[in-house]
Amino acid sequence: MTSNDKKLSLIFAARSDIGLVRTENQDSFGKFPENDLNLYNKKGQLFIVADGMGGHKGGKEASTIAVNVVSSEYLNSSLDDSTAVREAIEKANLTIHNQAGHSTEFGRMGTTCSVLLLKNETGIIGHVGDSRIYKIENNKIEQLTDDHTKVLEMLREGILTPEEAKNYPSKSVLARALGVEEKVRVDIIPDIQLNRGQSFVLCSDGLGKVTAQEILPIVSNHTPPEACKILVGLANERGGKDNVTVIVVKIDPEYSVRVPEPVTVTEVVRPKPIKKRKNLWPAAVLIILLILLVLFIVYKPSFFSDLTGSGISQNETADQKLSDADENMLKEADALVDRRDYDDALNLYKKILDKEPMHQAALKGVNEIAEAYFSKANNLMYLKRFEEALTYYQKVESIQPENEIVKNRIKLCNSQIGINPAVDSSMPEKDTTTVERLEPGSQITRFDLPGWNYPGTNKNEFTIRSHELDFQNTLSVKNIIYNEDLFDVTLVVSTVVNNKSSSVGLIIGYSSPSDYYIYKHHPGGEYVLQKVQGGETQNLLTIKPDASESPDRNLLKIQYTNNLISIYNENGLLSSYKSIWGIYGKAGLFVDKNSTAKFQNIFLSGKTRLD
Repeated sequence: MTSNDKKLSLIFAARSDIGLVRTENQDSFGKFPENDLNLYNKKGQLFIVADGMGGHKGGKEASTIAVNVVSSEYLNSSLDDSTAVREAIEKANLTIHNQAGHSTEFGRMGTTCSVLLLKNETGIIGHVGDSRIYKIENNKIEQLTDDHTKVLEMLREGILTPEEAKNYPSKSVLARALGVEEKVRVDIIPDIQLNRGQSFVLCSDGLGKVTAQEILPIVSNHTPPEACKILVGLANERGGKDNVTVIVVKIDPEYSVRVPEPVTVTEVVRPKPIKKRKNLWPAAVLIILLILLVLFIVYKPSFFSDLTGSGISQNETADQKLSDADENMLKEADALVDRRDYDDALNLYKKILDKEPMHQAALKGVNEIAEAYFSKANNLMYLKRFEEALTYYQKVESIQPENEIVKNRIKLCNSQIGINPAVDSSMPEKDTTTVERLEPGSQITRFDLPGWNYPGTNKNEFTIRSHELDFQNTLSVKNIIYNEDLFDVTLVVSTVVNNKSSSVGLIIGYSSPSDYYIYKHHPGGEYVLQKVQGGETQNLLTIKPDASESPDRNLLKIQYTNNLISIYNENGLLSSYKSIWGIYGKAGLFVDKNSTAKFQNIFLSGKTRLD
């Protein structure tokens, strides 16, 4: 127990952002139990950050599996805490490995995983990869985790000197990640003493361009939500080339102090036991080893290992030679990208990834090519050159098969060139065969027609009549989606709510549960237009309410043509927003959790083809 026998408390916040370049957020994070902040419960508080390996097929799936499996395995384990954390991460690794199989086109499915368990007055860390966990205490910041990159592993083992490590090729290649191999070595850091005023930061490598010296005052001088927002914003200001996720945890924040400038920063990299043993060798032996290392590089790989018995295997030697060869191939691929010869560059990146599935520079090159293909496809689609656009979207899909936006654009192109689009698997199968298709100029004015779907909503949560739809107050978010992809949509509905906390809205451009636009409102509150992409929500418009509005009923209307969205209430046009790309997808209605709402007099019109 703490010195004055008062139990510790915590507050936290988390924020994840897709960045400014990527088309998908492959980061995942979680805090468990979800609705409990008690450090003294049976399982404590578990925080997780996982970064899907950029450019890999299934990167998002891998990071999601990591969070889900680690949390469920730990929470259900009866083992001691350190063992439970280790085995939970090992189980996540095996699950991802089995899910991926043994072959994918652009490297194996993989993810980093950094876990922080806070329980009673002790912390435990489980870690694989190059996401990071920092501790802030007494005006100092300490990096608690090691980055599992190949170059740093060789530096820690004494294979490379600091100067050699600085100039080593392929510095971004990971040495460890979940899912790549059947077994993985997990770093466990136990017995971290929790004290009042401490802060912890978990982050993916998207925060890599924000230094520890900068993280320290931002976290120390702001609340967790403010700190997360500032750190993510700073990462995006510095290029935003990667997804970025940050979790900030504060222990008894009332005891924390503001950090003055300049700050003192301590970066700690724990040496491995073998390195400690090497440091005890006589200086003469070290000189001999350096000479032998030179001979090893010049002559046979076996020479060095036979004479020194240093534990460096021939396989590791081959890996170093592969890295040197990959570096030349990487330079050639990068040059091809600069010349916009993307197909040839992609083939070279694939060869690198066949040998080094965790080669981050090659993975980023693949992702850059996918983004170039995606941009080209979007431009072609805007010019209504759908067959050409389809070719480029299919190239993106071969690299990022889980990208829902790309899947939707492929379906759009197919519909415009006369190919029947694939059935949307996110909708119930029984309804997709009875859809009443909208033809240009037609409209839907009833809720009891075939074609309406209620993804994730139970039948006992709503009541349908021809021109009225009633939703009950439940703990879940409720959606009603009309199962037809549309252009040039007009959607109007009257809403009736029973209390000011109820929130309702209109959905457009729906391609999946994690990609759509939503226009939301609650009585007496603001009107908000948001974009949800990859599960991340971005505010596009916020409009203050009119004092003359009815407190319990309103008319909501949204209309879009090509890329212009206009939102209305019962008093007329509120505002407009111009999207970069044209909008296409399903339309529907939204009721927030803990809300009771009634929709009346629906009007939905749209076109299934571009003119």
